[in-house]
Amino acid sequence: VTGDVKNNCEIVYHEPSQRNIILRVDDIQANVWVNPQIKIVKDTLKRNKTLTLGVIPINLLEDKEISRLLIERKCKLEIALHGYDNSFLEFADLNLDEAHEKLEKGLDVLNKFDENIVTFIPPNNDLSAGSRQALNDLNFKIISSGYEETDYEYTQTTFNWDTNEIVDYEEILESCNKTLDSGEPCVIMIHPQDFLTENELDYNKYQNYIGLLDG
Repeated sequence: VTGDVKNNCEIVYHEPSQRNIILRVDDIQANVWVNPQIKIVKDTLKRNKTLTLGVIPINLLEDKEISRLLIERKCKLEIALHGYDNSFLEFADLNLDEAHEKLEKGLDVLNKFDENIVTFIPPNNDLSAGSRQALNDLNFKIISSGYEETDYEYTQTTFNWDTNEIVDYEEILESCNKTLDSGEPCVIMIHPQDFLTENELDYNKYQNYIGLLDG
């Protein structure tokens, strides 16, 4: 269903029950892994696919390359708030006022790129009751985490932290098909650092992401 036009971008709405695959790239941020972040976005859009970007606001405006990427490609991307500084369990123990303050600081930054931020990705997938209430007060529509009973929890990931290895794209696609067959959207969680070796892009690892896109 085509919605209204906001920020000069046409918004298209999809129901969760449709066979949707969502590519969710977390840890989009300033001053680190800049080239891998840009490459992921450009290679995805080149294949006529879109992304939800979990953006960390702190210091974002200092990074001209990432800021330019978000501005130039804003109609092809969803920008989601991924904490404020993405520190460990950042929103796990905040009270209502503390959560409000952090969320508003994050929105002040991200609203420079998109005035309609509706998705929150909790750092480390953990939220206090105060944080949940603050998100509701600020009109967030979606919490995308790893264990919540929500429409858009992540269901697949490109990296296995138990084995410290890339997950083969064919395995991801097979699992995604099962999720889609069950009537749920398949949300694939991706991090730019998944494809690095010693903080440099590892093209052998990255080819697995290209295989995922093409598959």
